[in-house]
Amino acid sequence: MSIGAVPWWKRLFVGAYQRFRPRTSSDINREVDFVLRHLRIFPGGRFLDVGCGSGEHAIQIAARGYDVTGIDIAPQLIWRAQKKGRGRRIRFRVCDMRRLDYFEKFDAVTSIFTSFGYFDDRENQVVLQGMRRALRKGGRLYLDIVNGDWLKTHLRKIVRMKRGNLILQRSERWDEENNRVLGKWIFKRKGRLEKRVEVALRAYRRPEIDRLLHENHFRIEAVFGDVDGTPFSLTSRRIIVVATAI
Repeated sequence: MSIGAVPWWKRLFVGAYQRFRPRTSSDINREVDFVLRHLRIFPGGRFLDVGCGSGEHAIQIAARGYDVTGIDIAPQLIWRAQKKGRGRRIRFRVCDMRRLDYFEKFDAVTSIFTSFGYFDDRENQVVLQGMRRALRKGGRLYLDIVNGDWLKTHLRKIVRMKRGNLILQRSERWDEENNRVLGKWIFKRKGRLEKRVEVALRAYRRPEIDRLLHENHFRIEAVFGDVDGTPFSLTSRRIIVVATAI
């Protein structure tokens, strides 16, 4: 869903959203520890972080001795990432993840915190194909998304959050026909509407992810339900897949 010609995934993550970001620095460090422990890439290896946002995970990976490229479609977020990443072995570029133009360049590709599922099924498949092309044979994929089976039973009808003079009101419902969560995000500042975004996120279930990875020449090595290493189950909040390009 979009307003005018601007899709939701271009509008949601910039501006007021940054005040309500659900990840703390300790969360990011813990997630990066988990990523590196399970991808098992030697220091100096090349990483591509797809949907990197303002670069928090990419910068921490680079800080551990890796050569990192981060891509995101939002120029505002890439500008912030470049500013924070100065002095590190890292590059950021504005890029639509459906148009990845790398070929067998990276040892690892990461997609963290549900940065996959923004588009229709065909275009999501194109994203995964681009990730596979970007990896050398034997390279590793880290895919971290919300678990559709969990999400369907944990929708929040209305949530209100406040940060200073900024208020966020969220509501969610499930689209059974298309396996999507449909959300409304309303941001108000000092009582005045600042931004309203209608979200339509494709929420994949584990069998769907297994099939997509198999079709795109990945071998699944491990699947977790969280970054504490809990094995995946239908009740897990997340689907975290470590896979090898074959």
